[in-house]
Amino acid sequence: MPTNYEERLTEAPYQYPKINLVIPDIYDLVLSKLERNSPKDQADVEYLSKQNKLSFKLLRKRFDEELDFIANRNRHATTLETLWREWFSEQTAEQTLVAAGGERGRLKENAKHAARI
Repeated sequence: MPTNYEERLTEAPYQYPKINLVIPDIYDLVLSKLERNSPKDQADVEYLSKQNKLSFKLLRKRFDEELDFIANRNRHATTLETLWREWFSEQTAEQTLVAAGGERGRLKENAKHAARI
């Protein structure tokens, strides 16, 4: 997970008495699939990116700024640029953040789906 992922966690809409469930930010979830990058991970990333119109610029920015510790960094950067990039929207990171703020419910719904993946 990216360095500051805990700052972006959202509480799940349902709570249990002794369990506190949290949902990772969708970009953090996507980046968590980068290292293994199995065919299932790739399918998950493609689904999440297209369903949520994620911005590649924001994903790449978070990779550059918060995953500087990851092993085989150059290989993962190549994976982002050559394989994953085509699945992402070309909207700007600012537009994505504005949209995410206004569509929190839809993102939570997709995060619930992603948790089942």
